[in-house]
Amino acid sequence: KVVLLLAIALVAVNASLSDSEYENLFKVFRSEHEKSYAEHEVAGKFAVFKDNVDFINDHNANHAEELGYTVGINSFADMSLNEYRNTMLGYNALKKRSTENTVLLDESDLADSVDWTTKGAVTPVKNQGQCGSCWAFSTTGALEGAWEIATKKLVSVSEQQFVDCDKVDSCCSGGLMDNAFKYAEANALCTEESYPYTGVGGTCQATACTVGIPKGDVVGFKEIGRASCRERV
Repeated sequence: KVVLLLAIALVAVNASLSDSEYENLFKVFRSEHEKSYAEHEVAGKFAVFKDNVDFINDHNANHAEELGYTVGINSFADMSLNEYRNTMLGYNALKKRSTENTVLLDESDLADSVDWTTKGAVTPVKNQGQCGSCWAFSTTGALEGAWEIATKKLVSVSEQQFVDCDKVDSCCSGGLMDNAFKYAEANALCTEESYPYTGVGGTCQATACTVGIPKGDVVGFKEIGRASCRERV
């Protein structure tokens, strides 16, 4: 699971590192990712960073060929797995009760695979920063793709609007895509450019933005049931 935190290779590392090499890597890491810590946090962050670098070295030296991928240092390399989960994973699954919108996907006439990036239905990669707003990013990703397929217009939708304006969910403390889709059904959705992401909750500014998806054009949503995924595998 830690692999997910370190999957983007940004800094090459050696198989074995000295104390000074760890320190130099940490210095480069802090500079590249603009990391700033309180004085009492530095030692702990450095220790976690070293552990993650050791994981990277071990994986790339001993497991990369078998598993088919290498890993490297990215912006999460100073976070433990628990810290990553608590900070970044804001999907409040335990709050999901209703299955009224769950359907099984008819897979009888589907292609084996589709690369939507080549079809122009995917916006560039986004970064949720140090905010548990993954629910908002998941929502915008689905809306952007569906909107492009329906209209042939690719619009980057504002995650910050959901973070600030969807009062059913909890900003950077987590939320549900179901709630966010219901918000999208009832409200016009702003463009990313006119309502940029800040990574912290704030006052709703939706009335002053450029509309990317007009109110009333999101008319519903369905969740694909798990049985379909198991059958596919």
